[in-house]
Amino acid sequence: MEESTVPKPWKDAATVIVAASTDDFDPSGSGASRRESNFNYNILMLKRNSKSSFFPDAYVFPGGSLDDSDLSNEWMELFTRSGDAEGIKSLQDIEGKRPILFHPRKESQVPRELALRICAIREAFEECGLLIVKPSQSSYNNSIARWSDMRKCSKKIGRERMIEWRKRVQADASKFLDLCQSLECIPNVMALSEWTNWLTPTLERKRYNTAFFMCCMDVIPGPDMTPDHQEIVKSEWLSMPKIIEFGVSRKILLGPPQKYELGRIFNFKKFSDLSEFVQVRGKKGMECLFPVAMKTKDGIISLLPGDSLYPENPDLVNIDAETVDATGDESTRQCAHLNRFTYISKEVGSIVKIHCNIQPNYGHVAPVDLFVETGAKL
Repeated sequence: MEESTVPKPWKDAATVIVAASTDDFDPSGSGASRRESNFNYNILMLKRNSKSSFFPDAYVFPGGSLDDSDLSNEWMELFTRSGDAEGIKSLQDIEGKRPILFHPRKESQVPRELALRICAIREAFEECGLLIVKPSQSSYNNSIARWSDMRKCSKKIGRERMIEWRKRVQADASKFLDLCQSLECIPNVMALSEWTNWLTPTLERKRYNTAFFMCCMDVIPGPDMTPDHQEIVKSEWLSMPKIIEFGVSRKILLGPPQKYELGRIFNFKKFSDLSEFVQVRGKKGMECLFPVAMKTKDGIISLLPGDSLYPENPDLVNIDAETVDATGDESTRQCAHLNRFTYISKEVGSIVKIHCNIQPNYGHVAPVDLFVETGAKL
């Protein structure tokens, strides 16, 4: 099925994976630096409300649905006045094929590459108070988000008024543009690099076509960040070893995309290596990771592009799953090319293993299976 002819039983969305350097992080305020194991960065993780209709209690990255206001032509005017028009054009300078999520819409002058970044930044502000912005007219810093830039903007109105603004944006997404104009700042869209694209499988009642961006920050932000206590009940900066420890012990619940992407990030122990890879790879394009379920004798396998059993033209709409005459382990042994999840039962709830022996497209890295086989040195 051609992407352009596919109906859309899903919402477009964006999320941002934020990795912050811990080289200068000092939770005690004593001036000492802290580093856990060989990783010198932490990942921002948010815990969803137990009453949420989509992945309740799960730990996720900041993000949410694309709003019409994220596509407002006024954003183009704001970036043009700030002298960032050329930077916005560069966001569209991508080598690889563009997924349907990034196809332009006739009703808006705002390129999807910009609108989806604005969406991710707005949602991060709404959910946990992280405001990824920079002062208007200021220069970019090699695609690294600087906490000093964010503080410079937010200090103009103080903590109490910022809390009021956050409530306004939560109630009306179009107020995010008003906030940026009031602070004389712009969303730091250049600090967000394209990472991947996930489309919720047909088995789920609520579906999202989500752009995943990566944002590398120079330090872990101060105490101003708090969960909104609506969609999000907890926000934490977790080291990779802690994420693995909590994931294996089931202290935290992680969805398949989170496990897969954290497995990719695990390939980089140094913040400098991660940030360099993020910037270079972000210009190479991305493919849509749409899981296709297949029933086995003892459960379900969820196939991803590149797997030997992945269909040439997957049905993005209908729920029916094909059946393979083998157990999950037998199917895995029989296939030369693997990019899949295997599940212990027919309930897609607990992942047994991530199998990936292919070289992903567009210069990406394969995930390490962190949450079952944890023998890798931390």
